Amino acid sequence: MNFFSAADQSLIETLARGEFNLRGFQNKSLRAHPREKTSRQVSRLFKSLRLHGLAKKVGHTYRYYLTSLGKYHHHHGIETQESRSHPPARTCTVALIHVFCPI
Repeated sequence: MNFFSAADQSLIETLARGEFNLRGFQNKSLRAHPREKTSRQVSRLFKSLRLHGLAKKVGHTYRYYLTSLGKYHHHHGIETQESRSHPPARTCTVALIHVFCPI
């Protein structure tokens, strides 16, 4: 999963929803939100999340939960994405410094 890819961004935002923290998520529920991923693509994403230790499968069900490590990386990935899409405000220029901060 690439936090800076436009294709993966909608899936990342879907995982951030609170309903998936309560009930967990499954292939069917994630495909309903972004609508651009096939079942096979979502299954590969689940496998990748599990192999990296970011998600855990609930035994004898089709549901998954983000682990604490997964929640940590997911949170910081979203923060990084938001900070790159909204650059910090510029400070005043040299001319404005002389106007507002006389020396």
